[in-house]
Amino acid sequence: MYILLFLLVPTFSYAKNNLYDFYTNLNNFILLNFIIFIITIYFIIKYINIKKKLNIIHIRKVLEEIIFLMKYSIYDNNTKIIFDICKETPKIIKTNKNHLKLTLVSILDEIVKKDSYKNIIIKNAISENYMHIYIYDLKKKIIKEEFSEFLRKNKHIKFTYLSPSQIAFSFKIKIFPMTKFDRKELSLNIAIAEKDFFLLKYYKQFFSNLDINYTNIYDVANLFNFLSEKQFIQKYDYFLISEDFIDLSSEMIFPKLLNNFILKEKSIFLIYNPNNIITLKKYNLNYIFLNPISQNILYNELKLYHKRSLENKEERKKKNILLVESNNINSEVTKEYFTLMGIKCTAVKTGKEALNLLLDEQFSLIFLDIQLNDINGFDLAKAIRKNDKLTPIIAVTIHLFHGYENQYFEAGIDDYVAKPIIYEELQKVTFKYLNNINIDIDNLKMHYGDKIFKILSKNFLNNIKKELEDFEKNIEDNNIEEIKKILKNISASIGNFKMNKTNRLINYILLNELETNEIYTYASIIKADIYELTKKLKTLNY
Repeated sequence: MYILLFLLVPTFSYAKNNLYDFYTNLNNFILLNFIIFIITIYFIIKYINIKKKLNIIHIRKVLEEIIFLMKYSIYDNNTKIIFDICKETPKIIKTNKNHLKLTLVSILDEIVKKDSYKNIIIKNAISENYMHIYIYDLKKKIIKEEFSEFLRKNKHIKFTYLSPSQIAFSFKIKIFPMTKFDRKELSLNIAIAEKDFFLLKYYKQFFSNLDINYTNIYDVANLFNFLSEKQFIQKYDYFLISEDFIDLSSEMIFPKLLNNFILKEKSIFLIYNPNNIITLKKYNLNYIFLNPISQNILYNELKLYHKRSLENKEERKKKNILLVESNNINSEVTKEYFTLMGIKCTAVKTGKEALNLLLDEQFSLIFLDIQLNDINGFDLAKAIRKNDKLTPIIAVTIHLFHGYENQYFEAGIDDYVAKPIIYEELQKVTFKYLNNINIDIDNLKMHYGDKIFKILSKNFLNNIKKELEDFEKNIEDNNIEEIKKILKNISASIGNFKMNKTNRLINYILLNELETNEIYTYASIIKADIYELTKKLKTLNY
């Protein structure tokens, strides 16, 4: 291009027959093109530098990264920070990440240092190729004079009035959209127990964006009523419970959650103080740690819980329970309870029907009434155990269980449910055996109290290691008599932990003359149960 222009100028001058003008134009042309060339090079270098500084970023993750960098100063000042990301924000943007981070960190650092602004909102808006960032306090108007020196040093940061009573720090960054945010709907019904207006406003906006139906629960008594009513438990997919309810409601709420598997699965605590996580882990309850408070974390964690819940429901649909109950009303009520749990139930009225059915079908659990019309429940259990040693059998009885455990265990019964049947009790026993929860640590702690349970656990862990070593050695040596002696000691050791299935298998080996291979089969199951108990107790760090 430059050579072509260079040739055109002398040609034009030659046509004028003016040699002086030719050289004058030539000099001016060279000078002009040299200036244009320098300017072009400058902008090319600048463009290359800008391109080098651009990053493809996930805006939400960058905001969380910034808050993570400042977590100590934020936590020490008891400051809450919420991201209010508008719907139009692309999921991925191309911008100068360092400029965004440095600007936001400097503003937040300046605000936190004042120690009077505790409820900070980081909000954004999209216009053409720019993203505007606003930082303000939800409950307190920012005083401009406090930050005059800061603004003087940072010319690109300004004050903007969002409303007559709300003033915000603002700045803008140029963005290059990569893809549009694919906002997926969870389509859930949620009850949220939250007392803080500031957080409630945040959750309201979050749920609205995702088209989630929600109901707010304001106090402990209201929450307790919700968790006590079966229709509410069935209506809502999840109960999101703020950490404010932990200390106030622990005596009422925690036992209710621990005794209701479906409710426990649906309840998720929202935690901002890491110290409260210890309490929830102790009770094995679900939680989402939101410090800083982030829509992205809440969305992803809720999606994860929902996926897991759907998988559990599908798994429950595969289970089939056999109910042997001669009373029509009791049978219908119990079947309805299993339906509420999402579990298939086959009901028969007599022991004969049950035995015939068990020849062709396999069940996950067997519930049988002790007082059947055609056969005694204990005799039916013994008849079932002739061919099936492993399927859990649960007695449904009006008789006392405590004090008569041996009679039940000798018949091959693992557990019981008292009449009249209470839904929560039926659910607790059902999920205990469907989920192979051979030991329920939470309920043992509640039964004994922490102090006694700690003593029992320490004593068990001190003795069981040698017993297991001897057990394994005698299995290798094929020493049946010694195996039985050790099993008797193990039975005494695990007696305090209510491992009914394990104790039943031990008693079955001790009381019957079995084939060697049969003893080894049951011994391997017992050994696995003992290892499970040992592992769980060790995690408690007693």
